Amino acid sequence: MKNLRKYIISVVIGLFTTLGVLLLKNTFIQKDILQFYSDLTDAFFIPGVFFISFGLLILATNEHIFDTVTYGVHAVFNAFRKRENRKLKRSYIEYRQHREENGKVSFLYLINVGLLFVAISIVFLLLFNSKYYG
Repeated sequence: MKNLRKYIISVVIGLFTTLGVLLLKNTFIQKDILQFYSDLTDAFFIPGVFFISFGLLILATNEHIFDTVTYGVHAVFNAFRKRENRKLKRSYIEYRQHREENGKVSFLYLINVGLLFVAISIVFLLLFNSKYYG
């Protein structure tokens, strides 16, 4: 049930993003069917790519690709604190062990929803091509 909720929320966010793109492109006052299909292709492709990108970013974070950079940024910002608060809470090895113990964040639902939106976009692209070239 919790997993289904993630999918539903992601799809609703994607649909609102699609609606926003359609409103920005003034799609609902278009008379040309080719422009309508083109706008629908863009409107579904944009949230699809965002969802896939966020899913892949979480995948990279789960695989600890950014741990060194994150620890380094914390150390740099720590250098600008007052002297009595300047000590790092843990070494890099302790930081890395703590990150591995926390578990991984789910991301597959983002990639699946993104692929759904891209698939819908491809359907509208095929409709556009059939009208344009057919």
